[in-house]
Amino acid sequence: MSDMRCNDYIDNFLTNNPDSQKCVEVGKILIGKLDSLDEFLKQTGSVLRRSVDEVIDMPRTQRYSLDQIEKTEKTYIGTKVEILFRHQFKLVKGDKLDLRVAGEEVDIKNTIGTSWMIPQEAVNELCLLIKIDDKKGRFNVGIVYCDLRNLTTGKNRDQKRSISSGNRAIFWIGKNVPMQKNFFESMSPDICLQLTDVKASGAERVRRLCRLLPNVVFNRYIIECVAQQKDPMKRVRGNGGARDKLRSEDIHILSGTYDQEKLHEYGFDNLEADDWIAVHPKLLT
Repeated sequence: MSDMRCNDYIDNFLTNNPDSQKCVEVGKILIGKLDSLDEFLKQTGSVLRRSVDEVIDMPRTQRYSLDQIEKTEKTYIGTKVEILFRHQFKLVKGDKLDLRVAGEEVDIKNTIGTSWMIPQEAVNELCLLIKIDDKKGRFNVGIVYCDLRNLTTGKNRDQKRSISSGNRAIFWIGKNVPMQKNFFESMSPDICLQLTDVKASGAERVRRLCRLLPNVVFNRYIIECVAQQKDPMKRVRGNGGARDKLRSEDIHILSGTYDQEKLHEYGFDNLEADDWIAVHPKLLT
């Protein structure tokens, strides 16, 4: 494994990049804000999931994929990542760049492609590089010192140089790390069409969610995306919602907040408070 999760990675990296000690130090400081490397990667994945979801903005736009957003919006993903990352890890904004980490100025650069564009003000500075693959539910995060040896000689119209993910000067905190998948990208096109059908009511789309995705955990945000209505949670609860409507079909809609005992009976022990699941007992193995 070619990142910090490998025991000998740091030593090997510094052997090949003896001038990159600061990259290692900043990486360790970021991880040190939490209990472990795994927790840092988990929370980073959460930041990235939220950043992408907020830009796609499905509850208000009916879009569900990065393929559907405008080109100008793609650049805003990076801004979202910067804001949410700084907030999540309680970091302050630098005087010149996006972050200050133990006195070091660090810029955050995000890409959904294969390389990062580095502006003039980040040359000869540290950059936290993040790459999101929303279709696969994976991300990379690393640190690099952006001196001219590590950047392309050519510039684009904005005078930005680039660095690719294959550059050996990047100190990888995590590569190919799992993150929560885009819920709608991971299902079949037929089911996705039924859940985004504008001709159906929000209540009906929520019922379809519970019928078509048996024993699959979904959270409040997914309900908001499917319902596309005010008070979307009303469509999944009892008192006339899907919970009552589907009981006759032997579909049991359970909440991670209120139904822990019942969830345990069915073998689901890892739902969080904001999670829901439509249990189809006949399909449980």
